[in-house]
Amino acid sequence: GVHLTSCEGTTIISKVPEEKHEEIASSAPKIFDVKFQIENNTQHRSETDSEFSYVDKRDLTISAIVDAQIPLQRSELRVITMGQPQEEYVVIKMNVESLPISNSTYVISATIPSSLIQEPAISYWIHIIDEKQNEAESKQYQIGVKPISVGNVSFEMDITSVKEGGSLV
Repeated sequence: GVHLTSCEGTTIISKVPEEKHEEIASSAPKIFDVKFQIENNTQHRSETDSEFSYVDKRDLTISAIVDAQIPLQRSELRVITMGQPQEEYVVIKMNVESLPISNSTYVISATIPSSLIQEPAISYWIHIIDEKQNEAESKQYQIGVKPISVGNVSFEMDITSVKEGGSLV
């Protein structure tokens, strides 16, 4: 219990730990603007639209913009079926294209084939390493997978039937 004897002063109940931010090397690559595209349809932002979408027996293409001061050594798209252990992700190597706006900007992309897209949903994220072993990873995004098969569902309802009595209204 806390016993307060006056309305002044400060009572510390528990110390709030100061947040420690990991130092990110300024030369480390950065990932921006992750997008997804189902088959050849419109591109959507993963940040806002991924969890409200689903993919149904179709390929899913993921792309992003990367700013890397040092050339990229490896860019990979990591995919996991939700419910699987985190370490058991599948890796798809991403294509890297240089953008003309600067000599450190790239578009990376990869397609997840429909055969890898399992119910109920998948998580995907991007992991990149530059030639000096600086690493960067995007956040994880989820997209639902529409069930392909609908099980045989039957249900019975017990409804008590109401019989009219001989009452007068």
